[in-house]
Amino acid sequence: MSEIRERLERETELGASIGDGWWPFVEAAATLLDAAYPGWKSGQIKEKFAGLRFYITPAPWPEEKVRENNPHAREEDLERWEKEWYAAQNAIADSAERACSGVCENCGKPGEVKGDGWIHTKCDECAAGREQRREEMWANA
Repeated sequence: MSEIRERLERETELGASIGDGWWPFVEAAATLLDAAYPGWKSGQIKEKFAGLRFYITPAPWPEEKVRENNPHAREEDLERWEKEWYAAQNAIADSAERACSGVCENCGKPGEVKGDGWIHTKCDECAAGREQRREEMWANA
């Protein structure tokens, strides 16, 4: 397990609940966030409605530093920059979510939305394995 994944699983409020196939996308987004926005935190990492949900708490807005570097900035500029600061961080997390669309959450191969009731994104091989485990579970019940 990577160092980034260990950290995210520790700091995620409700624990991370995604398959191995989606972790490379989350780790790539986390690496970008770490480089550009130190201090951000992971909120939730989960599967919902067959898609990745990667919620973050953005790094704090460095208002004092911005004011120091832009002493003549108008208040409306500072407000716009603050919104852009938070939006840019959320856009990185959102890019991981979009990248996982069409990717098997278990293995990372191309996949599609499958299921009856609980939908998930799986490749044919992983979906077949899930069905087999499900049939075995019902047979042993």
